Amino acid sequence: MWLNKNNFLKDIKKKVVKKKTLVHVFFVVWIIFSVSYIVYDQWTIFQNETLQKAYLAGRVDFVDGFIIEADKENCKVVTVYAEEKEVNVINIECLETKEVE
Repeated sequence: MWLNKNNFLKDIKKKVVKKKTLVHVFFVVWIIFSVSYIVYDQWTIFQNETLQKAYLAGRVDFVDGFIIEADKENCKVVTVYAEEKEVNVINIECLETKEVE
């Protein structure tokens, strides 16, 4: 007989082992990919939040410095630049005239 029962069972066992091995490899690769994607996603969120915080801190620092310069008693013009635009600003209190009694 060309089909031996023992050889047939051995072949089936080998195929089952190969399928189990492939399933295990697939799950390991899937887990590695998933963890990598989650780490990448969290790193991107961290970067965006850090940039946003730095931008807001810069705005607050600029506004604080601008207020300090405009509030000085020497009543000098404060020049503000934004790219190619330029604006001269002065404190309104410097422009008020004192009423004569």
